Amino acid sequence: MPAKQRYMLIDGNALIHRGYHAIPVLNTKSGEQTNAVYGFTVILLKAIKDLKPTHIACTFDLAGPTFRHEQYKEYKATRVKADQELYDQIPRVKEVVQALNIPIFEKQGFEADDMLGSLSIQIHKMDNEAEVIIATGDLDTLQLVNHKIKVYTLRKGITDDRIRVYGIPVNQKFYLSSDRNAVAQRLRIAPSQFTVLIITGTIGIGPIEEIVNALVNNTQLLVVCGRNQRLFKRLKKLNHPNLKPYPLIDYVDELMSVSDIVLTKAGGLTISESLAKGLPMIFFSNIPGLETANARVITRYGAGLAAGSATQIKDRVLSFKNDPAFYQEAVQGLRAMQKTETLSKLSSEI
Repeated sequence: MPAKQRYMLIDGNALIHRGYHAIPVLNTKSGEQTNAVYGFTVILLKAIKDLKPTHIACTFDLAGPTFRHEQYKEYKATRVKADQELYDQIPRVKEVVQALNIPIFEKQGFEADDMLGSLSIQIHKMDNEAEVIIATGDLDTLQLVNHKIKVYTLRKGITDDRIRVYGIPVNQKFYLSSDRNAVAQRLRIAPSQFTVLIITGTIGIGPIEEIVNALVNNTQLLVVCGRNQRLFKRLKKLNHPNLKPYPLIDYVDELMSVSDIVLTKAGGLTISESLAKGLPMIFFSNIPGLETANARVITRYGAGLAAGSATQIKDRVLSFKNDPAFYQEAVQGLRAMQKTETLSKLSSEI
């Protein structure tokens, strides 16, 4: 039997930032600053020594806006820009990577995180038994972790025996059972009607109106528009008896209590809240990388489905509505994934 393959995926930008801030200013005789290059190289060589990968690849951000900026102009608008001295060292870092014959993956309009998620998925499509280890200092990447994808955190003093995987903690109210009829009466929602909760995210992006038009005559729709006031007002004007739009609210747990499925992007928090409430999910408009990886895990457990067009979304929704056995299979898949003790375990650790 061939040995298991181990792929080490390097978050180039995260390692550069870590090296830059960990190493005091170093300069060549000509005055070129190199502390980020040196720090990156030290971290990279240590990771190779520790992990002993059979394959290595490195990802980098490219200068310029990403597709997230096109969807939301304020994306990272408040983030403080790194020192120019750091950016000036990136070409030298890439020279180091190329000298080590490590392939570089980067694509205009996408971040290194997106490439890491996509590469992880592609590797497991080629070899389902392969082990993927992501070397990064960005703990957002922990969303990708499962039994075959691990994260080498690069944090000083953190060893493997001190890392715990509990799932994303959510507000305790999502674990509480509710009387569907009582909540529906208070919110003026028909309790016996098959109900789809559409969560658009904080900024309300995606082809929501197209989805609403495809579903509104077949199901009761609860649409959380987030901060997208224009979408909220347009949906209100439809004045359809099966449609109830909401702005940014703090009682999503109550809407989940009167819903049968959740239609959403595959963000980690919404998935965790849906799991807590025991609601099957249908994913749309997923961001390549972490969200597509999240969706893949949920669908693998049978706890949700992915869809592209509004027509596909309608077909997926009706399959849940019209086939009780199929719906129950998804609920069983949810139960296999639930981590109901995340908050209490975290509290005991802290």
